Amino acid sequence: LLRALLRLPFDGAAVFSLEDDHPRLRVALGDLSEDPALAERLAQSPTYLHPEGRPLVRPLDTPTEPLERWAKAEGYAEIWALPLFALDRQLGVLLAFARERIELFSEDRSFLETVAAELEVVLESARRFEEVVRARAELADAYEKTLWGWAKAVELRDQETAGHTERVTALAEALGRALGLSPLELADLRRGAILHDVGKLAIPDVILRKPGELSDAEWSELKKHPIYAYEWLKNIPYLQRAIDVPHYHHERWNGSGYPEGLKGEAIPLLARIFAVADVYDALTSDRPYRKAWPREQALRYLETHAGELFDPRVVAAFLRLAEVQTV
Repeated sequence: LLRALLRLPFDGAAVFSLEDDHPRLRVALGDLSEDPALAERLAQSPTYLHPEGRPLVRPLDTPTEPLERWAKAEGYAEIWALPLFALDRQLGVLLAFARERIELFSEDRSFLETVAAELEVVLESARRFEEVVRARAELADAYEKTLWGWAKAVELRDQETAGHTERVTALAEALGRALGLSPLELADLRRGAILHDVGKLAIPDVILRKPGELSDAEWSELKKHPIYAYEWLKNIPYLQRAIDVPHYHHERWNGSGYPEGLKGEAIPLLARIFAVADVYDALTSDRPYRKAWPREQALRYLETHAGELFDPRVVAAFLRLAEVQTV
């Protein structure tokens, strides 16, 4: 639209939106640069911020406002300003600059008005789109905070894993990036990692916090926590892809895991990725029944059991990751 406007005898043009009555430069063409300071000059120039007239035309013989002083110093002779409205609400301003005094004939003024009207539609559409994007971002943030609330509830009950969720989530994300996951897959991996142990909320304290060795019956009950997680989360559309992590992260490559004894690539990829990060963090963290393993010993364990307990491709990526960053 601005390129079309420059068919008229203007040397530069700029469009600004108004956000809380402060101008934001959207685009500048012609011999204008997209200088953020241009918006500040407009903000300090009320005659142009809220122009009275359609268009307002001001020669720069005796500049009084910051925008006029700047324009005159840049060699412009005249500023044309049009307020941009939608439903009686000012959305922005169109400014056009000319290095010589100009006179527009009626058809040119009509064309200028048409361009301004089209810009009003564009700005209103952009405003609505940005509101939707902002609302979605706020909703996603609220969802994530809710997920972290559930994770904290697990850690408050299972005190031996305090801090585990933050560490293993960051580690799983780094491993996912190393494996080339898409942004959508990484987001699902992150949500699943945050919720990986949420099923433990259904496990009785006498089992979850038992200081000694679990009986066979107790161990069987503890191994149900991935099933509990699945039952809780399966009807939440937002988590349909992420649910693979809490449901299957205890499955093992050779089929010896639980809850379903899945084998090889039948185990969802996100669960295979998370399993490596989860076991590594568990081995390198202090537990009541043992001290943390040294980093090198934990890495050797993963390497030894690649192709047996863990996806060998995922382990190889983890070992490469460990060479270039602290894990």
